[in-house]
Amino acid sequence: MKQINGRYVYVLLYVDDLIITCNTEQEYQAVVEVLARNFKITELGELSCFLGIQVRKQAGAYVLNQKSYISKTLIRFGMEKANTSRVPMASGYLQQQQEESDEPAEKDKFQSLIGALLYVAINSRPDISIATSVLGRRVSKPGKADWIEAKKVLRYLKGTINHELYLGANEELKLECFVDADWAGEVTDRKSNTGFLFKFGGGLIQWCPK
Repeated sequence: MKQINGRYVYVLLYVDDLIITCNTEQEYQAVVEVLARNFKITELGELSCFLGIQVRKQAGAYVLNQKSYISKTLIRFGMEKANTSRVPMASGYLQQQQEESDEPAEKDKFQSLIGALLYVAINSRPDISIATSVLGRRVSKPGKADWIEAKKVLRYLKGTINHELYLGANEELKLECFVDADWAGEVTDRKSNTGFLFKFGGGLIQWCPK
C-alpha cells in the first residue's frame, strides 16, 4: 500500500500474480514502470480472473463467482450428473448425535472435498460457510453421514452455480457488522456456534462462522 497525494495505491501479491488498484491511469503506469525495471512482467489488462475467482464489473460494482472452480470440483468427485439440493445442509444434521458405530468414510477423500468447499466458502459463497465449518470439524474421523452431507453441499452448489457475490457500489461508504450465536447448539459437546459478517458500501466483504 502506498499513499500518493492523499490517495492510495494497492498492490495485492500472491506468488507471481498481482492485482494493482488505484485512482488514475497515470498512477497505474507509474507502478508498472517500477515493476518492469526490476522484473519481467506481463500485463493482462482489466481484472477478469484471479486464483480461480472470476471477476467482472456491473453498474459500478465488482461481481465475483467461482463457476469454473465449482464445475471442476463436481467433475473431480463424480457429481456432475448428480441431482441438485435446495439447501446446503439438512436441518437435522446439526442436532444429530454422531454415533461411534457410524460407518466410516474415506478420510482422504472427505478431507479433499472439505478443502475444496472451504475455498469456495471463504472467497465467494458465504451461503455455504456454516455447513462447511460444521463439516470441517469431522475431518479427523468422518462417518458415512458426514460424507453424505458434504456431497449435499456440493449438490447445492451445482443448483446455485450462477449465484454471485456483489461488492456494492453505494455512494455511502458505510461499514456495517452483524453477529449472532446460538446457545450450546452443538449436540456432541454443547459448544455454541457463532458467526459474523461485515458489509461495506452495501457489499459483503467479510464473513466467518465458528
